Amino acid sequence: MSGRLREHWTFLREAPPGERFARYHALRQQQHRYRWQRPLLLAGGGGLITVGVILMPAPGPGSLIAAAGAAIVAGESHAFAGFLDRTELRLRGWFGRRR
Repeated sequence: MSGRLREHWTFLREAPPGERFARYHALRQQQHRYRWQRPLLLAGGGGLITVGVILMPAPGPGSLIAAAGAAIVAGESHAFAGFLDRTELRLRGWFGRRR
């Protein structure tokens, strides 16, 4: 399982900003999955986002947990993937960070 996670992380990291989550969504839609996996992944990703937001004020990996949940949801939802791409570009503009 860790090999697959590493492949997904590498794919997300190497994709160009503003397109990475839409490309990840397209990749996930091409993979063969069972019908029950999509609702389970959406619920799990939403749960991770919620836990991450709750843990953000405390010292620890709250933002990483929320980011992992967001990536999981983006793999299943085209609209959420587009939202994350636009948000990434906006944040990069605010912080002056380009690729």
